[in-house]
Amino acid sequence: MPRPRLPSRTRPLILATFNIFWFGTADHALVTRSAADDDAVRAVLAWIGADVLVLQEIVDLERLEQALPPGFRIREGGHWLCPTSPDDVRFAGLQKIVIAVGPGVEVLHSAPLLPWPGPRPPLVLQLRRGPLELTVVGLHLKSGDIDGGPGEGSARIRSLEAAALGAWLHGRQSVVVAGDLNARARAPSLAGLLPAGWCWPKVLAPPDSEAWTTWIDRAIIDQILTSPDLVLDPPEVLAFDLDPQFAHHQFRTSTGFQAARLAVIPFGPVENLYRVSDHRPLRARLRGR
Repeated sequence: MPRPRLPSRTRPLILATFNIFWFGTADHALVTRSAADDDAVRAVLAWIGADVLVLQEIVDLERLEQALPPGFRIREGGHWLCPTSPDDVRFAGLQKIVIAVGPGVEVLHSAPLLPWPGPRPPLVLQLRRGPLELTVVGLHLKSGDIDGGPGEGSARIRSLEAAALGAWLHGRQSVVVAGDLNARARAPSLAGLLPAGWCWPKVLAPPDSEAWTTWIDRAIIDQILTSPDLVLDPPEVLAFDLDPQFAHHQFRTSTGFQAARLAVIPFGPVENLYRVSDHRPLRARLRGR
């Protein structure tokens, strides 16, 4: 459960990243969600207890707006906080990165990180909450072969993305990178990601058998990283699927899969945890030095 919040001027900023598995897609061969399923997504997003939510695999932005915690927004000045326009037919049915900001968080500037060598350009958002001003980079790197080397298939594209972001990060301060990296920390394809002084944080997770953020690979592939001038508490894997308050969404079948949690994607069945996602959120607290 989220910890009690301290007064806004003294407590750290709480940021979370969460891949919500093709949220709002009209392609029912990927996943079908009902209004009750959207309620489950809404409950989990509120349960996370963050000030800023970095979200991946969002297809329908208007539907996401209805699922956000009270006071959160994904539009600023008439523009979506998303690197690709949902009004562009080229992106209408595709996954998008979206950053949702909560009460007390001011958006100073937003823009995609371009040019970008992969399919999903990051969103760069400049934020201010009280005295803390920082840049958040919302990220979703190329999927596939999470342990592959930089010269192999999908991992080759991911290595190009990591190198592009690493070059952009070089010398910048007060930056947070958050999202789905589609690779474990220190994977060969991520070799170019971290500039000098940056490091992989220790992630706090449930016991080893449950230490994962993606159901498919049973691995931690989502990360929150910061420039050295920021203080980052160890990010926490939030296992909402182990929390009894969400258990009413659970309906097991004789095969062990949960029918109400099942989605089918091109490479086979995926357990769509409580019809929310096949990922778990990752949350961290951060502050300036």
